[in-house]
Amino acid sequence: MKMVEQTVAIIGDKWSLLIIGELVFLKSPSRFNEIMKELKAISSRTLSIKLSKLADSGIVEKTVEHASPPYTQYSLT
Repeated sequence: MKMVEQTVAIIGDKWSLLIIGELVFLKSPSRFNEIMKELKAISSRTLSIKLSKLADSGIVEKTVEHASPPYTQYSLT
């Protein structure tokens, strides 16, 4: 039961589930602005917090590309 509780604590809120859903349906990996465009009602601050939480939990992989200009991509693990 503890595993279920941990899973719900990580992805049990509205935005986390919607972000995961978008990463499933968007071309992976996706940039922050691509996810933001699809989730029209989410603020950039909330998206940033939720993506960090999902990355810290190992559900989402965050890759920083050191191109010019630099950008970050997110994909499901």
